[in-house]
Amino acid sequence: MGTAVVAFSVLLAVCAAFGGTGAAHSRTYQVSFLARWPAKEGAQRSYLKRYRLSGSGVPKVRVFVGDAEVGKPPGDFIVACAHRGPSFASQTTLVAGDVLYLLLVLKTGSCSPGPSVAGTAVPVTVFIDSPTWKLASDFRTAPDQANPNPDSDGLGVWAFEHGSALHDPTSYTPLDDFIPNAFGIDGLEQWQGSFESSSPLDRLPAVGINATGSDQHPLNIDWPANTIRVHPLAGEAVIVRWRSPLTGHVRVDAQFSDLDSSCGDGIGWYIDNGTTTQASGQIANGGAPQKVTLGFHVSTGKTIYFIVDDGGAGNYFCDSTGLTITIHT
Repeated sequence: MGTAVVAFSVLLAVCAAFGGTGAAHSRTYQVSFLARWPAKEGAQRSYLKRYRLSGSGVPKVRVFVGDAEVGKPPGDFIVACAHRGPSFASQTTLVAGDVLYLLLVLKTGSCSPGPSVAGTAVPVTVFIDSPTWKLASDFRTAPDQANPNPDSDGLGVWAFEHGSALHDPTSYTPLDDFIPNAFGIDGLEQWQGSFESSSPLDRLPAVGINATGSDQHPLNIDWPANTIRVHPLAGEAVIVRWRSPLTGHVRVDAQFSDLDSSCGDGIGWYIDNGTTTQASGQIANGGAPQKVTLGFHVSTGKTIYFIVDDGGAGNYFCDSTGLTITIHT
């Protein structure tokens, strides 16, 4: 029998380049439709779907016909006839320009005797994974610490830096001293500068994570578990850099919060796309957390900087700041 081809387009909120840009996390987009098994034994029917992307590359695609995943044994074979003569499903993906094409082929097997699916409808579900980067989850602890800090695919997207000239990346340099026991507490792991604050285990500027599994309170700092803490120095900002491994659109969710209200005059924060500031704010000592959501168009190798400074007056005391960053495609 001839092949019936049904083509239709679905616009998804999949807004970045995929393929080779994996991360430790992903967001999954889902679409569903009804397909129909061919009515005659041995016949096949094809469904062609188009997904428009704003970037290029091949996303991770999973297709389910009923409850069986296509392409994963025994998922290719959809039991059709009381375990006699299973029907067959296959799928192919191809990207041309900014369009992802998904071809699904259903072929009916022999169904005598026994109940048959020939001519019946079957739900098809398509999952498309979109990578997401989370600073706290991606932060590498001892003995695997690294700066730049790779994600799970080995891409060095994160880096921890400091600099005295705001909004001038040429002045930023890496924090090169790593310790697994900040403030003498194993599991408070951080990259730090050379200025000794309270001890050699508390140098500034600093970027670290509480990997102890419980909240910690060194000095007067309220450092929750699994939270990134940054601390600037007088006239010297602390910087977290994200370098894009893709070309396309990303959404940035960030939050800055005061972790030490016992002294000081607060901090200033900035989010820069290269040398251009896209968002900024001030948090007074003891002030409420500040959240921001931004959209960017990025290209491979371009950088977004998350910056915390002493607030502009040179008072860096008690400037421990919680920093949460999630970057979605």
